[in-house]
Amino acid sequence: MKKKLPGSKFFGNPDVWEGFAWPQAKDRDGESYHLDFVCQIDCAEASKRDTDGLLPKTGMLYFFYDLADHYSSNSEVLYYDGDLSALEPFALVDDEDNETGQPEYPVDLIAFEMKEGIPIPDGIEDVFLLGEPSDPEQMGLGEGIPENDQLLLEVDSYIGDHDFNFGGDCGKLCFFLSKADLAKKDFSKVWTEMAVY
Repeated sequence: MKKKLPGSKFFGNPDVWEGFAWPQAKDRDGESYHLDFVCQIDCAEASKRDTDGLLPKTGMLYFFYDLADHYSSNSEVLYYDGDLSALEPFALVDDEDNETGQPEYPVDLIAFEMKEGIPIPDGIEDVFLLGEPSDPEQMGLGEGIPENDQLLLEVDSYIGDHDFNFGGDCGKLCFFLSKADLAKKDFSKVWTEMAVY
C-alpha cells in the first residue's frame, strides 16, 4: 500500500525530515525553549493558487512561533525541498510523555484563497498566504508593509473547541519576509507582527 504523503495542516505535529532540529528561542534569562508549531504548507499544492509565482513550487514550508508570549517576536520559518515521502511526524512531549502541541486542523489548499482569506477551520476569520495583511495599522505598520517586503502568512485567532488567541485577545499573527529573500527561498530572516484588539 502506497504511503500517503504529508500535506498542509495547522497545529498538530509537523512532518519532518531526518536530522530535523526543532526551532528554539531564548528567554530573558538566556534559557532555551521550543517555539510552537503553527502550520506546514505543501508548496506544490499552494503553487496552484500562486498566480504570481512567489512561493517555492515544491517542498514544505513550516511556521513556528512563541504562542505563550503574546508580544513575542520569536518566530522561525523552515523550508524543506526534499522527498515528501521521507517525512515523518515529530511530537514534542512533556515530562509525563504527553504531547504538547495543539490539536491538528487539516487545510484544503484547493479551496485556499491565496489573496482573500477564507475560514480554515470554520471559526477563523482570516487565514491566507501572500496578499496584504488585513490590518497593518493595528500592527504598527501604518498604511501597509514596507515596499520591499512580502506577507507570507496571516492567521487569525480561533475560538472553538480548542481556543488559540494571538495577542491574548483575538489577534492576528502575520509572517513577513523580504521579496529578495523569498525569491532566493531564504526564510532565515522572517519577521512577525501581531494585530491585538
